[in-house]
Amino acid sequence: MKGEEKMKRIVRKCFMAFLALFITLSFVSTHGIMVNAVEEGGLVDIAKHCDVTVPQNEGAISNMFDGNTQTIWSPSSTAGWPATVTFKLPADNTKPVEKIVIRFKIENSSQENWNMDVKLGYYVNSVTDELIAKDVKGHMLKNAFEFEFDEPINISHALVTMANPKNGDSQAGFWPQIAEMEIYVADDDQESNLSNLASNAVITSCGNGAGNASNLVDGNYSSLYVFYNGGMSTINGEAWVQADLGRDMSISSLEIAFEKLASDTNNFGFTYSIYGMKTTDTDWTKLVASATANRTDNSVNEHLLGVDGATVKYSKFKIVIESIASTGGDPWPAIAEFKIFGKEEAVQDPDNLAWQKPTHTNTNNVTSSKITDGNVASSWSGAYYPGYVDIDLEENYNISDIEVYLPTSGY
Repeated sequence: MKGEEKMKRIVRKCFMAFLALFITLSFVSTHGIMVNAVEEGGLVDIAKHCDVTVPQNEGAISNMFDGNTQTIWSPSSTAGWPATVTFKLPADNTKPVEKIVIRFKIENSSQENWNMDVKLGYYVNSVTDELIAKDVKGHMLKNAFEFEFDEPINISHALVTMANPKNGDSQAGFWPQIAEMEIYVADDDQESNLSNLASNAVITSCGNGAGNASNLVDGNYSSLYVFYNGGMSTINGEAWVQADLGRDMSISSLEIAFEKLASDTNNFGFTYSIYGMKTTDTDWTKLVASATANRTDNSVNEHLLGVDGATVKYSKFKIVIESIASTGGDPWPAIAEFKIFGKEEAVQDPDNLAWQKPTHTNTNNVTSSKITDGNVASSWSGAYYPGYVDIDLEENYNISDIEVYLPTSGY
């Protein structure tokens, strides 16, 4: 009896295993292969967070991120050849891309030999000089198109171009299509350790006080910093904005945002560069060269500075708007938002006897601690004259020098 019971249990287990396999195969045959969003090895697929631009049929974009290879994006007609789909990576992503996978759809054995030319390109820092990662002639649609970077790289856009549809060696009449797009980055918590440091920066510009500088760093993409009272053609020299952190800090990435409109009848097109400077530098270092933006689908750009997610040291940043193309006259220069993502680091100024010592002022005393915080980019301002500041050194010292730093942008 015990032998019979044991055999029955084995038969039941085998039957249940067969049934589970049958259900799985049936599901795949009717619903397509289900693709996991997270791969083994600590990689995370961020493709669904991208801003996607397609030549036609925007309503089918989500099909590229639903995990099902039987639902696809495809244009509305065969006139869509060649087709390029652009994936703009999320502005807050600071992680380098390690791997890209593109999957296509075939429905039955008659499509086994369907193939097309597939080219995978990418942009770095939103500069529209396309770099080619992989270019395959006659890629078989039944196979995934995979590319793994030799070294993970910080990219801002991925571009997939499809052309020349064939069935074997003969021309075919199927449409361009993508079933699944996967863009993998390392799964770590690096972003959670970063802060937007721009809110504490001193903002200056070529406009000598024009506009409301706080709009540049207030976190509000709807408020504009119009930093020059006049059109671009009236500016003598560069159209520039500078953000001064007051000291070298560890910076990972920058974000710049321009005005965002649902549609732009004046067709604004911005070209800009961004420069950085350390406290020991005498010249600016170009960090971003002639990047482009507009006021509709490309109004926000992220620029990654470090390699493999590393940080770099800078104390100042300068944005130079090189040109603004427009069909509506002479545009005034304006920026909606500028963010500096980096690590919050406590100021160390131990040789300064006043560092972190108690302060008292006759007005605005709540911000008087900025006078002794060691950061020349932060400042206290009184409400009226006369004004005074008391600093309690807490001990008696023989003083050799006293240095007073005034705000570089006025107050």
